[in-house]
Amino acid sequence: MAQLLFDSNRRGLKGLFRKLRSPDLSPTSDSPSGPSSPRTSNIVSRTGSSSSLASIGISTKSYGKKVDTIGHGVSAKVELYHHKQTNMLYAIKTFNPKESYETRDEYKARCSHEFNVVYGLNHVNVLKMYDFIPGFHTIQIVMEFAPYSLLKVIQMVKPSEEEITCFFRQVCEGVLFLHKNNVAHRDLKMENIVVDETATLKLIDFGTAFYFGKEKKLATGNVGTEALVSPEALSSIKYDAEANDVWGLAVLLYSMLNLSFPWKVARESDPEFKAFLLDKDILKDKYPESLWDATTNVLEVDPTKRLTMTQLQTVMGQKTPQHTECGVKIHQRTIRICMKKVHEVCL
Repeated sequence: MAQLLFDSNRRGLKGLFRKLRSPDLSPTSDSPSGPSSPRTSNIVSRTGSSSSLASIGISTKSYGKKVDTIGHGVSAKVELYHHKQTNMLYAIKTFNPKESYETRDEYKARCSHEFNVVYGLNHVNVLKMYDFIPGFHTIQIVMEFAPYSLLKVIQMVKPSEEEITCFFRQVCEGVLFLHKNNVAHRDLKMENIVVDETATLKLIDFGTAFYFGKEKKLATGNVGTEALVSPEALSSIKYDAEANDVWGLAVLLYSMLNLSFPWKVARESDPEFKAFLLDKDILKDKYPESLWDATTNVLEVDPTKRLTMTQLQTVMGQKTPQHTECGVKIHQRTIRICMKKVHEVCL
């Protein structure tokens, strides 16, 4: 959600999050109820078409009052809203007005993409999209809110290898769910993952996501964070977006454990990547021993020989329990520090 701001109003967030902890905010909660219910039922397909979006949504008033601005990016800002009657929190993304070179339809298509591609999908590890509000000058998306940035949590808390493995399994579960619904994320970096108050991870930012459909269309375009992009996506005009996500997950796990990337770009011209091609074991001490065999099969340059997402998730299921079964103690310290140092780890 881009680089995020901190201001004096943020001081009230610690108390707000504590006060708002309730069953309504649990990670297994379905869509909100009451006056703030989503208004987009059965209107959007995952085809990327924006024509069906023209008349949905009314205004942000349905989602309560603005509490704070939690993010500013190049193309949009994100604000936190609180609906008092239902005690629900929402993140509302407001896009900047259209560029001078864009038509109204082009602007709407660009802004609606990340909503379109995941709207209606319901999984605990994928951030929910609630509403699309096309205004005259700007467009807004109403989303589920999770307060903490995974990158900042790992930087601040320095979780154990066991906890990071649990985090990684959650990400894998979210990605597998997307793939089963014919969607590839294509930018699986820590900045695109948020954490709620139960240490549940959620994938966010679907601006570069790709809907490959039941026919398994190949993706085009080198998008996302360069260090995460697979070799074939860098060198081919078309590539398998699912296999590209799987490669990116191995790089993501490396970054979660080491707070760095193993290389700048997966090309032979990159010294670190070339060293890896010559000897994969050069990275062995950077990963959990229990996951190394799987990692080498994920970091397979030939995408046809790479583990599939289903195979990777099967391995993770053998190595670590589900988040709901992993035990409170694993995440107790992380949750406590996040609540205490909300300014440092909040979005």
